[in-house]
Amino acid sequence: EFVAADETDASLTLLNVQPPADDDADASATERGAAVIDALAERAGIKYMTYDTEVVVSTDTEAAVIDAAADFDMVYAGATRSGPVSQAVFGSIPEAVGAGVDQTVVMARGPDNTPMSVRDAITRRFGG
Repeated sequence: EFVAADETDASLTLLNVQPPADDDADASATERGAAVIDALAERAGIKYMTYDTEVVVSTDTEAAVIDAAADFDMVYAGATRSGPVSQAVFGSIPEAVGAGVDQTVVMARGPDNTPMSVRDAITRRFGG
């Protein structure tokens, strides 16, 4: 939606960070990352839209995302946690990215996740 709404030459890059493969073959980690991006693009309904992809192989996901973000004007990060308490916050990676970059960071939850306060999430989780 951001790319479509931008009247300049905006572009979209989908980034995925994968841990190194057990057998030290970065190719399989890169292939895993490409598969994750393909599945995300299909689920998001952008499979046939023009976008770039980038797969980074790293043991430090937060640092890899922050380093990659330096090349972009805006970073869009999704919630990485699931469950009612965890969904009250976005997750350590999006929060670290938001704190670690100078660019605009947009954080969003999927359509099935409704924002709630931490108190509401704890009450929902423990039935209070």
